[in-house]
Amino acid sequence: MTGNNGIINLDKPPFVSSMDVVRSIKRLTNEKKVGHGGTLDPSATGVLAICFGHAARMMDFLINEPKKYLAEVEFGKITDTLDGDGKTLKLGDTSNLNRENIEAALKNFVGFIPQVPPMYSAIRRRGRRLYEFARKGIDVQREARKVHISEIKIEDWTPPLLKIEIGCGRGVYIRSLAHDLGQYMGCGAYLKSLIRLASGPFKVEKAVSMQEFEKATHEKNWTELLHPADVVIQNLRSIVVNNIDELSISNGRQLSHSNVGSKPFQQEKCRIYTEDGQLLAIAKYDRLSSSWRPQMVFPIKRDV
Repeated sequence: MTGNNGIINLDKPPFVSSMDVVRSIKRLTNEKKVGHGGTLDPSATGVLAICFGHAARMMDFLINEPKKYLAEVEFGKITDTLDGDGKTLKLGDTSNLNRENIEAALKNFVGFIPQVPPMYSAIRRRGRRLYEFARKGIDVQREARKVHISEIKIEDWTPPLLKIEIGCGRGVYIRSLAHDLGQYMGCGAYLKSLIRLASGPFKVEKAVSMQEFEKATHEKNWTELLHPADVVIQNLRSIVVNNIDELSISNGRQLSHSNVGSKPFQQEKCRIYTEDGQLLAIAKYDRLSSSWRPQMVFPIKRDV
């Protein structure tokens, strides 16, 4: 049976792409509408939110949620992929490194910083993915993008290996961070390993392994692992509507501000529920018309 809705907090196994994980899950569940909430590099592990049914429409919210990573950086080597999967391009001297000068250097990478995306990435240029050019040895000019890193904490320093915990926002490449740190220290560095510890409300310690998920599909109880789709929008204002407004919103009509509580701000988003607690819509406030305009409307299940 297909048509389930919700999100599974999966601990991605290493050495497989995020899209390959999605393909495996489609095959195991026979679900057609499946996506993920933020790509992890093939060698990386940790939280990969898998979205089913109308929860797939929550992917933009998931991608914008704060992330937390545990990264292992090895100084003294630069690779073409910026991680351990690539070819060694250059070796460097790490004899001047110590915890104090690394801690001082890391302060330069906290806040809003410019970051150049790596060539081995899925970003599109000239209608193709950057990694397609990289595999042919073609270097494409990339502009630095402004990204946000909220914190970096040293977890362990065993030369030449550094373990750091990183809190960041959307679009941060931890491989690029490792490379840039190595350049700053003058000896080069690459990302040796990476674990996504958290993505929004999902934590790695509560994630389901691929083996556990496969077992659940064989036992036909995998849907018990689903989190409700609205778990990623709990920060939005919540509105409950009556049957009349439910029908109106289902048909794409706006909801008058007079029906809800305190005055919202322009472009504020809210989640709208039916009287029996089903997620009906995500709407955006329009000050000009003093109304909530539905941005996404979800199907409602009713007993026949």
